[in-house]
Amino acid sequence: MIGIKTDDDVTFVADSLFEDVIIEKYKILYCMDVSKTFTTLNRLNEIKSDYFVLSHGGVKKDITNLIKSNFDYYNRINNIILGYLDEDSMTKEEILSRFLNEFNLKVNIGQYFLNSSALSSHLAYLSNKKLIVFEIKENKLYWKK
Repeated sequence: MIGIKTDDDVTFVADSLFEDVIIEKYKILYCMDVSKTFTTLNRLNEIKSDYFVLSHGGVKKDITNLIKSNFDYYNRINNIILGYLDEDSMTKEEILSRFLNEFNLKVNIGQYFLNSSALSSHLAYLSNKKLIVFEIKENKLYWKK
């Protein structure tokens, strides 16, 4: 995914930024790399442009609050995962099931795998930050604090 700034001072941000209504609707957004997403959000915060075009959210003159909202969202998901792991070690499937049930989300097979991929990104981020570790028990991958 790339962002493009045109000569007439319009910046296309693609799927790097989401409005709150999208976050609330889907609860867990697809994200390949949480760390790179944070880097992108920081970069967006430095860009001066007359207009910003979001893939899902139209045209904005100011994205400062959206950037903060997106940071808060990704940190909230990370904290939810950490909260689950306060109680016990869990597999990714157990974490995903708990998340989907807690937020009363009904998913089809495509949405399940999309959410599973997004969750994997958060688990990798937390692991790289040394906030969680994994262990393999009985040929199952468990995550724990």
